[in-house]
Amino acid sequence: MDQSNSNGQTFIPIMIIVLLVLQSILLIFVLKDIRFIKQLTLLKSVSSQAEEVESLIGTQAPDFGLNDIEGKEISLSQYQGQPVLLVFSSHTCSACQKMYPALREFLSKSNKIEVLLISISSREENLKFMDEYSFIGYKNLHILSATPEIFNKYSISGTPTFVVINKQGIIEKVGHANTLDQIMELTETVTH
Repeated sequence: MDQSNSNGQTFIPIMIIVLLVLQSILLIFVLKDIRFIKQLTLLKSVSSQAEEVESLIGTQAPDFGLNDIEGKEISLSQYQGQPVLLVFSSHTCSACQKMYPALREFLSKSNKIEVLLISISSREENLKFMDEYSFIGYKNLHILSATPEIFNKYSISGTPTFVVINKQGIIEKVGHANTLDQIMELTETVTH
């Protein structure tokens, strides 16, 4: 009897271990499925947002009024009859930080387009940014403090996002750029 009792006592802990291992394996598969579902949902969301932004192409650019670094309100309608490049930006965004030197080079090569850099930063942060990235002295650059409404009007979900507006106020292109060549390609139809 002692022998059968000891076999039963050994069997129970082994079964518990086996069940715990199986439970862990199942949990891993469930977590992977949940992550996969989240990734699919995120991809659909990003795809949907990209479609929203692209659906603006060929439409009248929504007007807005935002404050510049001097506290003066700047509106898009002030630039009627001129091509405009809207650059939606965040100074803490690493992709934006990589893009700024290319934008500065673009500004030095192209004065045929007004550039409105719409930043989700405060006036003080924008002043610091201008100095830090040497954006001083460009007559066709206006750095504006964004509101959530402007990002919503243009369906902006990430930065940097570029919106190219022609002389008639129609959105011609929307895209992302990090190099001078990419910025030039985005704006070529309105600057030539």
